[in-house]
Amino acid sequence: MTATITRCWGGKCSLIIGAVVLGLSYVLRVGDIELPTLEAFHDIYWIAAAAGLFSAFAAVFIPSSRRQEANRTHTGNDVIIHGHVRDAPGRPARSAVTTLLTDTGEEVDWSRVEPDGSYSLVLPGPVVYQRITNADGYQPRAELVRIDKPGAYDVELGPRLELTGLVRLEGRPVSDASITVTTASGDVELTTTAGPDGRFAVRLGVTGRHVVSVIDPSTGASRSCHVVVLGSVAPLVVDLEPVSALTVDA
Repeated sequence: MTATITRCWGGKCSLIIGAVVLGLSYVLRVGDIELPTLEAFHDIYWIAAAAGLFSAFAAVFIPSSRRQEANRTHTGNDVIIHGHVRDAPGRPARSAVTTLLTDTGEEVDWSRVEPDGSYSLVLPGPVVYQRITNADGYQPRAELVRIDKPGAYDVELGPRLELTGLVRLEGRPVSDASITVTTASGDVELTTTAGPDGRFAVRLGVTGRHVVSVIDPSTGASRSCHVVVLGSVAPLVVDLEPVSALTVDA
């Protein structure tokens, strides 16, 4: 980011300087053609060089966009651990991040898993750590773990993100209601149908805000609501709004 900003600044300065200098009568007319003189090129060179030095100096004060690494004090007792992040059935997680902290909450190291679910971390020594694991479609998981020596330490993800609920119309469960979950931008995530008792359960792929829309095909009653899912959520009760009459286009 810093290099891009300085390049853009330097390029714009050069164009502006060139236009200004050429506009200050540093022009040689040959017939109907105007050409810059040697003095104009000489002045443009030195002014552009000064602008480049100014850009380089300004870049020192532009903050970097890269993530700052945690302050770590490495000793001869560093412990390198590795392992795999998997869900409960044993499938590898492809989008998980594992972070280890001290018992006082200071970050020690973190790792984004590889496509096969593997990770590796460098720790300052054997001790008890806080381990936080997060992955799309799963509830975050935090736990205390004791790292005694280098080796493999596999991680199991938390429960899947799941949205459960009950569909009702005038206080009675509605069976076979059509349920659609979309993102805030309107992309369809999934569709399902309520069971005979009006209940439903769906697994979500990501955390955040979702729109749940429910329609009873037999009566036309419907309801939509926003649901924010960041972890486990209480069962959703959807009370459909009845319609007085259905309008069918011929």
